[in-house]
Amino acid sequence: MRVLALDQSTSVTGYAVIEDGQYIQSGTIDMRRNHDAGSRLKNMMLLIGQLINSKRVDKVVFEDVQQQTNSATYKLLSQLQGAIIYYCYTNDLGFTILTSSAWRKILKFEQGKRVLRRRLKEQSIEYVKEHCGKEVSDDEADAICIGFAAIEDNRI
Repeated sequence: MRVLALDQSTSVTGYAVIEDGQYIQSGTIDMRRNHDAGSRLKNMMLLIGQLINSKRVDKVVFEDVQQQTNSATYKLLSQLQGAIIYYCYTNDLGFTILTSSAWRKILKFEQGKRVLRRRLKEQSIEYVKEHCGKEVSDDEADAICIGFAAIEDNRI
């Protein structure tokens, strides 16, 4: 089974390809230079669709949208999630959505009110270094961890 794991965002989306439980590759789609939110969203949607298609995956795993203090950001992230779900449905691909707390719990990460976002990102990077022998960005690391958590929890 070939899985594409996503840590999706309208600015930088991390992705990882995992096949039969083995890390294959990872990277990012970086839209930070595009300062128009609508254009950035559209391009991210299109590029994620192209990524799913080009990697010839059997299933897509991605993080659920978290409540945001900025309602405009929450709306954009929800629209991006909807686009990914639509792409999976129209291309007959299975998908799994994990909350950030769920995938971190599966991988036994320290989390909670006292654990800062920076520490959460560090744990992902450390996990990837230990399990894949790679040093990657936090966006890539989160995507890789999302994929491995889904596999670990038999959600794939």
